[in-house]
Amino acid sequence: MWIKWWFLSLFLTLSVQVSGKPLPFVSSDYQPYHAPGLKDGGPLAILVQTAFATERIDTNVRYLPWGEVMRQGVQPDVAGIIGAWDIPERHLQFYFSSPLYYNELRFFALKPITKRHLNQLANHLPRLGIVKDYAYPRAIHQAGFTISLADSDQALMQLLLSKQVDVVLADTGTARFWHQQEAPETVLHGSQLVLERKSVHLLLNKNYPQARQLLNQFEQGLQKLAKTGQWAQLLTPLELPKPARQPLKHAAIEAQQANPASSQP
Repeated sequence: MWIKWWFLSLFLTLSVQVSGKPLPFVSSDYQPYHAPGLKDGGPLAILVQTAFATERIDTNVRYLPWGEVMRQGVQPDVAGIIGAWDIPERHLQFYFSSPLYYNELRFFALKPITKRHLNQLANHLPRLGIVKDYAYPRAIHQAGFTISLADSDQALMQLLLSKQVDVVLADTGTARFWHQQEAPETVLHGSQLVLERKSVHLLLNKNYPQARQLLNQFEQGLQKLAKTGQWAQLLTPLELPKPARQPLKHAAIEAQQANPASSQP
């Protein structure tokens, strides 16, 4: 029996490799991790493409606004999504890779953030900016903020710098990147503690032919990159933050973890 499965696995592997067409993925502009304007699509895109390349599989990436990425990612002619959080309901439509790196969500403001509870922060800095279509914790919608939506992470930073909001919620790396791009002469203050820490994955579309086999091949490629040290080398330029000591305190977060939100990077 194992011989039968071995030949089946070999057949599927070869059929993927000799199809002649690069695997079509979609992704978003999420600098400094991945974006069309970054060299070779950025560190995460390079990691994904390199892992597949070790298995002799070519890929290409189309960059879209995040909401469109989620809509296109389930189309039968799209292999999946490069760079997405692990949201439970997404498992209905996608196979998830191992975690590729982690995002840390913090609050950022133009003055020191001293409050450690969401409700206190909402009273102190009531106007909150977030990016539309991202899957933020439900707790922020229950804390009493007046929320403004931005179309992108760059626009979110512009909202803060123009003082149209008092505080924004963003990934640490993304906030620091856009702060340096938009106004490096200003001082950006981040909350000491982290609201949430999110794993980032490659998502394989279950509607795409041989999606499970493709995931297995990707994981094999990742392991090869891990053994040679290339995985770490590719992500080194990101200067990813160290793990959070503890999350920002709020009672609603416990309820949110039991019933997470459903749209984001």
